[in-house]
Amino acid sequence: MMKQRVCAIVVAAGKGKRFRGFSVEKPYVPIFKIPILIRSLKALSRSSLIDSIVLVVNKKNRERAEKLIKKFKLNKVSKVVLGAGRRAYSVLNGLRQIDSGCSFVLIHDGVRPYIERTDIDRCIKTAVRHKAAVLAVPSKDSIKKSSTGFYVDKTLP
Repeated sequence: MMKQRVCAIVVAAGKGKRFRGFSVEKPYVPIFKIPILIRSLKALSRSSLIDSIVLVVNKKNRERAEKLIKKFKLNKVSKVVLGAGRRAYSVLNGLRQIDSGCSFVLIHDGVRPYIERTDIDRCIKTAVRHKAAVLAVPSKDSIKKSSTGFYVDKTLP
């Protein structure tokens, strides 16, 4: 049996409306000196099951993203493409750039860096077996109250 080619699309073209007031856009916030976006790309790159990655960014950050990809030697990132006004259209732009030989496509949010290689691989294997899969974790939402929009006053039940 021929190896299934797996491609990933990482979407990081959003405006980060809930992240207003900060000097750095969310994908480029460093965690221990490594931007969140790079941590997401590294996580996907570690999977031997993923053949290539298409990164979707906004026009303002395209050059910045390309420089970071080179700096961190993310060789699986095959293309950096522009996003669109809505997330669904940004994903579509990424899909249009996927290698035609790809059998499966993973779509991942660029600001979700703490994904484990074992979870990625398990999701891919499940998709191959069942023709589709979604990786999800239980929600841990909490509601915060802020009178200023910058500081948490309290956590609501």
